[in-house]
Amino acid sequence: MKRFFISLLSLMLIACLGFAALAYDYWDMSLASYEVTPPANRQYVYMYAKPNSSGNAIASYRTGTVVRVIDYDASANYCYAIGPDNKVGYLSKAYLTVVSDYSYDDEALDEFVVIAQLKYVFTFKVTNESGQPVGTYTNDTVFKMVDYDSNELFAYVIAPDNKLGYIRKALIMKVYDYDDESYPSYRVTSTYSTGYLYMYPDPSSNGTPIAKYNNGTILKVVNYDISATFCLAVGPNGTAGYVAKNQLTEETDSGKLGPVFEVFSSRKYCYMYAKPNSGSTNLGRYNNGDQIEIIDWGADASYAFVRGVKDNKYGYIQKASLHPSSVNPVKGYMKIASPNRDYVYLYEKASTGSTNLGRYMNGTQIGIIDWAASDGFALVYTPDEKVGFMAKNSLVSLFN
Repeated sequence: MKRFFISLLSLMLIACLGFAALAYDYWDMSLASYEVTPPANRQYVYMYAKPNSSGNAIASYRTGTVVRVIDYDASANYCYAIGPDNKVGYLSKAYLTVVSDYSYDDEALDEFVVIAQLKYVFTFKVTNESGQPVGTYTNDTVFKMVDYDSNELFAYVIAPDNKLGYIRKALIMKVYDYDDESYPSYRVTSTYSTGYLYMYPDPSSNGTPIAKYNNGTILKVVNYDISATFCLAVGPNGTAGYVAKNQLTEETDSGKLGPVFEVFSSRKYCYMYAKPNSGSTNLGRYNNGDQIEIIDWGADASYAFVRGVKDNKYGYIQKASLHPSSVNPVKGYMKIASPNRDYVYLYEKASTGSTNLGRYMNGTQIGIIDWAASDGFALVYTPDEKVGFMAKNSLVSLFN
């Protein structure tokens, strides 16, 4: 009887072992599929009985073989898997790449373009840039986004060759639709002498620019409040990036940006330039009487930054060729009442360090063109037909 029970227990143990061995089926589609991807100098990987490479291998699988993973986190470096020969054991995670159902042709996936100023960028199997790259791609490659938020520094993407991998977020930028009417329009109105602005990959001017836009170019702003000084915008060429807010002016229905002057030149016309000098690009010719909108009178000592009303061009025109228009820019009048002396100075720019254009006595009536031109100065028009900046604290109501 005792021998019978021992035999019965042995049979039950063998049956259990046999059942355990057959518990996993390679064709179980609920198991995650991984492709064998050893480094270039190897053609296969080994499967081990334990989660380490010591001891004899129980199987080997060539590059491209698909295995099913039973437990990916079996150890830090190994996962528990079953091969197409139904052998079960441990494979190195470093030599496996997940097989996904994602397709580059999936229109539901957002597009991200490479903005890095590099010859090549790489995708990797893990969220760091160590090991063999999954793929190598050139600048301007467009990836489809699978998972942007699972890692702080890396995004999981699918490339045009349908390879999945991780890439540093800083190397890519979402592709926005320039024609999306939900994005407000802002026009480049840089008052820098360059006559254009740069777009950067980050909200800072420290990096390498990814695009350049001349004055007058309309950008669509995706997120105006991305930082204190930069906003996220997309240009007419579809490039998205960060531009300085102080070099943009929001488009309005009227297109009006400032007081209207008119050309009043001794030679009957004047030119608009891309920069505040006559040696820069000539943007157009304006005849006497043509209306010119003033954006920044103090942009330069001799030139104002303006918009041509007739053609909507932006650039620089010599102040000497401009005169307050019959469409009078003066919004009201005040008089000089300096708190410290019996006169005040008119300045080229909103600063006492700029060129002095003249001295005016207390009691002189002054036309106010733009009271909000700066915190301490107003843009004014004097009785001798000069335009410049005067300290606000020296101006009072005519009825004082």
